Amino acid sequence: MSTLRIVLDTAPAVWSPGCIIQGKVVLTSSQDEAVSAVTIRFSGKEKTVKKSGQNSQYTGQVRFFSYVQQLFRGNYTFSASKPLEWPFQFVFPDKMALTNENFFRGPNDHSLPPTFNYASPLLSSYTLNCRIQYKLTAELERPSTFSLTLSEERRLPFTPHRSELSPAVTVLSTPFPWTVYSKRILPEFENHEPTMKEKLATAFTSRTKLPSSAFRINTRLPSKVILGQTIPILLSATHLPDDSTTKIVPIIRLRSLKLTIDMRTAFCAYSTFSQTDDERVDPKPVVDCSNLDIPLEPQPCNVGQLLNTICPRELSPTFTSNIIRRGYALHLKIIVECAGCTKTIRSSRSFEILSSSYLLSPPGSPPPPLLLSALEPAADMDGAQLPAYQP
Repeated sequence: MSTLRIVLDTAPAVWSPGCIIQGKVVLTSSQDEAVSAVTIRFSGKEKTVKKSGQNSQYTGQVRFFSYVQQLFRGNYTFSASKPLEWPFQFVFPDKMALTNENFFRGPNDHSLPPTFNYASPLLSSYTLNCRIQYKLTAELERPSTFSLTLSEERRLPFTPHRSELSPAVTVLSTPFPWTVYSKRILPEFENHEPTMKEKLATAFTSRTKLPSSAFRINTRLPSKVILGQTIPILLSATHLPDDSTTKIVPIIRLRSLKLTIDMRTAFCAYSTFSQTDDERVDPKPVVDCSNLDIPLEPQPCNVGQLLNTICPRELSPTFTSNIIRRGYALHLKIIVECAGCTKTIRSSRSFEILSSSYLLSPPGSPPPPLLLSALEPAADMDGAQLPAYQP
């Protein structure tokens, strides 16, 4: 029985540009092994598959890069007395090779997208699978054409760096006017619970006969959020005395808040004679809080921090690749209460999710020359003769 393994010296949970991928290919066998070649390939690619019926399928595929190292070439029979090891080393690039398959990506954008997996929900009108992956593939070839080739894969989760330590974030401010008509604006009725008769009388009374207090409620949603950090949600309520019939300023309280992120997955795929592209939108709840009692004032209150609205770490950073694009939108729904009256407010905006990884060194710094020389395109390595393994 023979097994081929890829053993890494270090295996972080997520890889980033410039990381050194160092390890060894290990062959363990219960019998002597005749080996003619051992190679390891480091590659990255994206793929889209859309199916809408038994005979309708579209597929897209782009290879970002492919590097090969020939670890052994010769014709040698190794003893089974101990495992055999062949060391290797790569550097995770930050750019992809040039390609003509640029449906979404701009002409000057060659950055690598993050690892990504998307599968459409079960009840969708069509089946969609989108995947971006980076992996190591080791292969061991034997001299005999009748012998099976051993192979082993190891996927490497990847996320790019964000360019700024503290990104410049703008907020979209949306005003919502609200005029409250209620007896409970007056201090003597503030804690008064009206009887059924009073409720009916109020319902059929002209609002102009009731005390009124006008407000402008503002929601402020961010343009950028870092994965794993708080999503800032700023709320404020400003009293408008010129539009009110009383100088008394009642308190507006936040009673309920619901925040949802729309995950927008756009894709492109091809068949023999045509092309298709579309965008899927899938909501992801972030927080849903009721029975709140948070007073709103003219000074904005960051309720996102109070309620710990964290941007889910399992989401992918916003990216645009050749045939896949992932974007996001925030949807906020709040219910506020004042003097026994309630108002529902909805606010939305597109926003960008940034990587939790930040590059401390200046972007674009080249890796050490020694490591760069170890990375060769697969085509350049074909047929190369490396020194034979010395047992």
